[in-house]
Amino acid sequence: MTICILIALSFGVVATVEWTRLPLAGRLHLGVATAFALGALDHATPFASQPRDGVAYVVALAGLTGVAALVASACGVALGAVAASRR
Repeated sequence: MTICILIALSFGVVATVEWTRLPLAGRLHLGVATAFALGALDHATPFASQPRDGVAYVVALAGLTGVAALVASACGVALGAVAASRR
């Protein structure tokens, strides 16, 4: 449960940073943070002990979405750095 709260907080921070620069990525990060927060509130035990629970599937999908959004944010930062260096 604690790890889900930490992940939710970290994605919430990334969402506030990315909100104006990459709005779609910011919204994805916010959705991932919300899913992890709801997962932490719903489960006091680890997700592995409840394999057929729907919340576990939502949190797993949110994790994959979060990784994709982080990659998109990193690509946006890299493209911005390349564009700034060419000026």
